[in-house]
This record gives sequence, structure tokens and C-alpha cells, in this order.
Amino acid sequence: MVSLGKNVMEVLVDDYGQEGVLERMSNTFFFQSLSNVLGFDWNSSGTTTVLCGVMQQVFDEKELGLKVVGGKGKKSRKTQEDLLKAGDSLSLTEKKD
Repeated sequence: MVSLGKNVMEVLVDDYGQEGVLERMSNTFFFQSLSNVLGFDWNSSGTTTVLCGVMQQVFDEKELGLKVVGGKGKKSRKTQEDLLKAGDSLSLTEKKD
């Protein structure tokens, strides 16, 4: 799923830009369709959680100018740390040198 997700996201960012990808990801029909393209059953339970985890890994491994932070369970406790790391990697940090 991650390998295919990297290729799909690379094409989408190239064609529509980062804002276009975010706009599409916020569309429930697109989100469900992406889930299906990456291999989930159309009525699979937990699709949202798993797809978000896959997208987090995709954007961590592929520099496309997008990040996913947070998660479920123990990962949710690292959201603030994830935000700081994402900000640093996207040059959005407030740190003073």
C-alpha cells in the first residue's frame, strides 16, 4: 500500500499541487476511492485510520511538501512532537537560531 501510495501521491502532487491534493483528500468520495485503489475493500472497517497511517508513511518517505501527524492510540500522544518535526522539515518552524 505504501509503495503504490508513493507513486499515486507523486503523480497527484505533480498534476494538482499540494493544495489540490489536500482538497481532494478532504473529499469523502476521493478518500474512499483512494483507499480502494490502494487495496482496501470498499466496505472495510478501519479504512480511515489505516489510510491515514499509510499516508503518514508515504509523506515521511517521499518529500512532497505534505505531512500527516498524529494517529490512533499511542501515536496520538506524539502529535505535538510530530507537528514540530513536520514544521521543521517543511521550514515552518518558529525556532530562533
